[in-house]
Amino acid sequence: LDFLLLTKRPEYMGEIVPKSWHENPPANWWQGVSISTQRDADERLPLISALRAAVRFVSFEPLLECIDFDIDVDSTSNRFGLLTCARCNGFGAHEVASPVGGDPYDLACGCCGGSGSFLDWALIGGESGGIEKARECEYSAIRSMLMQVEMANVVPFVKQVGRNPVDIIDGQRRRLKLVDKKGGDLDELPED
Repeated sequence: LDFLLLTKRPEYMGEIVPKSWHENPPANWWQGVSISTQRDADERLPLISALRAAVRFVSFEPLLECIDFDIDVDSTSNRFGLLTCARCNGFGAHEVASPVGGDPYDLACGCCGGSGSFLDWALIGGESGGIEKARECEYSAIRSMLMQVEMANVVPFVKQVGRNPVDIIDGQRRRLKLVDKKGGDLDELPED
């Protein structure tokens, strides 16, 4: 049985989980953060990268705009450390301040776990709800997110495109007309 903790406020994670998890998180504890905009990503990705968990994930739901991870395919780094661990810089160990106070300690990279990325999983989706309340989700933002997380060796999962997906079709911005009201039938989406 796995426990997934998803929050919009990762800065409080140290207060929410048992103190023993700071140094030795259980193997069935997944920690995630919700991100909808570039501002969210700029603020929250560095915070989740600093926390320890068996699995780290991001829920890009509702995805309200394109989010740029600033990935350079010819490099091994970017501003969020998705390709090279931002804390160990690819060396596999780093010194961290004890989250419960006291002297810093060295540890094998708990940030990237040797994978090179601090993220394991990315959920991607638009907003569901009433057609007049659900905000638009640009299909190009989903395409961009898929490309970036795959380049960073992060497992993607597109849950839905939401109630109001839009795309550029024949040079014009158009709402995608889907049978599934939440945009959860991925067979209805453009093939790319």
